Amino acid sequence: MRSSKDSQRSLFCQQADHAFYVEWLKIEGILESHPEFLDWVHADLTEGLKSPGRGAKGMTAEQVLRAAILKQANCWTYRELEVQCVDSLMTRCFLKLDFDECYSSSALQANIKRIGPLTWEKISKALVTQAKDSEIENGKVIRIDATPIESNIHKPTDSSLLFDCIRSANIQFERLRSKDVMKVYAAVKTTEAKSLWVGIFNTKKAEVREELYRKLLKAATRTLDRVIGTLEKLEKSECQGYMEYVQLKNLSHMIPLVIDQTRRRVIKKEQVPAEDKIFSIFEPHTDIIVKGKRDVVYGHKTFFTVGSNGLILDTMLVQGNPKDTEYFIDLLDRHKETFGRYPRQVVTDGGFASENNLFDAKDLGIKDVCFTKSLGLEIEEMVKSKWVFDKLRNFRAGIESVISCLKRGFALDRVTWKGVRGFGSYVHGTVVAYNLITMARLATD
Repeated sequence: MRSSKDSQRSLFCQQADHAFYVEWLKIEGILESHPEFLDWVHADLTEGLKSPGRGAKGMTAEQVLRAAILKQANCWTYRELEVQCVDSLMTRCFLKLDFDECYSSSALQANIKRIGPLTWEKISKALVTQAKDSEIENGKVIRIDATPIESNIHKPTDSSLLFDCIRSANIQFERLRSKDVMKVYAAVKTTEAKSLWVGIFNTKKAEVREELYRKLLKAATRTLDRVIGTLEKLEKSECQGYMEYVQLKNLSHMIPLVIDQTRRRVIKKEQVPAEDKIFSIFEPHTDIIVKGKRDVVYGHKTFFTVGSNGLILDTMLVQGNPKDTEYFIDLLDRHKETFGRYPRQVVTDGGFASENNLFDAKDLGIKDVCFTKSLGLEIEEMVKSKWVFDKLRNFRAGIESVISCLKRGFALDRVTWKGVRGFGSYVHGTVVAYNLITMARLATD
C-alpha cells in the first residue's frame, strides 16, 4: 500500500552534515510546511488504481516529490538519479531513504511521471503565495516575457514524416511476430523507405524529387492498408490489450494525415496553414514558433512572469504561435488572482506593445506600463518620466537571465518527456525546482 509519507523516520536514515546540504535543508523546511503537497501527489500516484489501499509499499508520495525536484534541479537523468540514491548520503538523506531502500531508474521514472501538470502548477502557485506571505516577493513590480521551449523531435520534413510512419509500423509488426501473436509482415521494407527518404534529401532536381515523393507516398499508402488490416485481425482475436495494438491504432490516425499533408504541399503545391501541419508523429502536439526572422523552434510558446527577486510568479503554456499582445491582459489578470491586486509597474519587451494594451492596463490601475520598444507610443504615455523608463527597461533585462538559467541550468531548453501531459509536467516541475532553490537562497541572504 502506497502512503503519503513515512509516519516515523527510521533510526538507520542518516543525517547529512555538510555545508552544501544547508540549502537543501531550507528546501526541506519549505516542503514540510506544505503537507497538502503530499496529498496532491498521492492522488496522482493512486489515480486509476482499482485497489489503491492494497499492494506493495513502493515509494511514498514524499519521496516521489523530492526525487522529482532533485532530478530537475540537478539536470540528472533517471540513471544518474538512481546512482545518486545509492552513492550520495545527501541524496539519501533528502529523500528519506532507509538503509536498505533503493529504487531503479525505471521505478523512479514511472513514479515521477505520474505527477500531472495541474499538480505541479498548484504547487508552484502555493510557493508563490508563501513567498508573498513571507514578504520575499510583493508583486508590485513585475516583468513579463515569452520564450519557445522545444519538444524532443528532429527537424521535420515531409519525407522524414512518411519514413517515420513506415518505420514505426514495421517495428510494431516485428514485435507482434516476436510475441507469436500474428504472422504479419511489412508491406514496405524499412530499407526501401529509407532509400527513398535519403534520395529525396540528396537530390537537387525538382522533378526527380517529386517522382521519389510519389513512390514514398505509394509506400506509405500500402503500409496504411497493412496497418488497417492488422488492426481488424487483432480486434477479431480480441488482442486490443496489447501495446502494439494501441500504437498501430495511433498510426492509423496519423498516417492519413501525413499522406494528405505531403500531397498538398509537394504534389499540389499548396500552402498548408501552420495550425493544420503535423510536425511529428511521436509528439503530435508540437507547434512551430518562428522567432521573427531568426530561428524556427518546434515546441510550445511559454509565458513567464518574474518578480523583483528573480522568483517566477506565473508560468503559462499556450498552443500555436499567438502574438504576445493577445496575452498581455490575461497575464495581468492571472497575477491579480495570486496577489489580490494588479502590479504597480509592469515592463515587457516590444512584442507586447500595443495602444490597446497600454490603455487597458492603465484602466486597471497600473501606474507605469513600460514596453522597451514603444512602437510609436510616447514614453510619457507609458511611464512618469524618461528616468522611470530607463530604470524599468534595465530591470526587464533581468528576466533574460532567469530564462537563460532555466534553459541552461535546469535543462528547460528541450523537454524530453513524452506527450502533452509530459510536456506540461516537465515545464511546471522545473519551475517548482527553480523557485524552491531561489526561495532557499533568498532566505539565506
